[in-house]
Amino acid sequence: MKTGWIFCDRGKVGSLKQAKALSEKLQLTAQIFDVKLSFPWRYLPPQAALLNINPLPHIITTPYPDIVIGIGRQSVLPTLHMRNFSKTIFIQDPKINPKYFNCVITPQHDNLSAENVINITGSLHSISPEYIAALPASKFKSDKPIVAIFIGGNSKHVTYTDQMIHDMCTKLKALALQGHDLIITPSRRTQKSHIDIIQSSLGSTALHIWDLKSENPYQDYLKAASHFIVTTDSISMMSELCSTGKPTYLLDVGVKKQKFQKFINNLYTLNAAKLLKDTLTDFTPHVLTDLNDCIKKVKKMI
Repeated sequence: MKTGWIFCDRGKVGSLKQAKALSEKLQLTAQIFDVKLSFPWRYLPPQAALLNINPLPHIITTPYPDIVIGIGRQSVLPTLHMRNFSKTIFIQDPKINPKYFNCVITPQHDNLSAENVINITGSLHSISPEYIAALPASKFKSDKPIVAIFIGGNSKHVTYTDQMIHDMCTKLKALALQGHDLIITPSRRTQKSHIDIIQSSLGSTALHIWDLKSENPYQDYLKAASHFIVTTDSISMMSELCSTGKPTYLLDVGVKKQKFQKFINNLYTLNAAKLLKDTLTDFTPHVLTDLNDCIKKVKKMI
């Protein structure tokens, strides 16, 4: 089995999930490094790596691995430094000519192209219909169709207001009255006052609302639900749910950034998701298979 290193910016949970999914698909025995560059590397452009000076001497030592996977702005420098010792893969736009890596994997909305660039629809992850089929039975059961709802929170792309949450709850309560059972999970970005509004508005209606304290019910939600609803402020969450083979609806929260709009419009064009309106209907979605689609190309490049 080949060895690997993963360089991922500190605290970027979603990014680490992508790198780990790729590493597992490549069957690497991988060591994970949480990257936080010190001065002056933290403030230098990616081109600084071409000086061949080790930016992480306390981490980058022999023996070197067969393959290095990098993701995140601060991880560009150490991944580039390893190009003389290992095969290198970078996930997302590295903001430097891709030719310095063996392979670069970016979503289509990054508009990056080169011979060694693999474009995917969204993000890398392990979710698939087969993954869900192999999960144990969910603890959430109902005679009604179960709808799993994934709610985001404040970020640099969107600010949730109390009114947005109230409107969201009104729409979800209407779906419950149409004969659906709701299981609802906020995210780590959902502010406490908004979780309180959700609990107050839907606590007596929903089958379950995650409190962010007990064990994350994500796998139970994936298994139990017949439909998914997800807010449009997380490309990774939209990507995962549109890879399940189950009907997925997007709850628009007004993210204006162009890359989000390109991604969302692509989902609609592919019929991978639909915009949430007033009712849910069954439809056969296009299933995103980004990880499987790119893995053969990756192997050829490394």
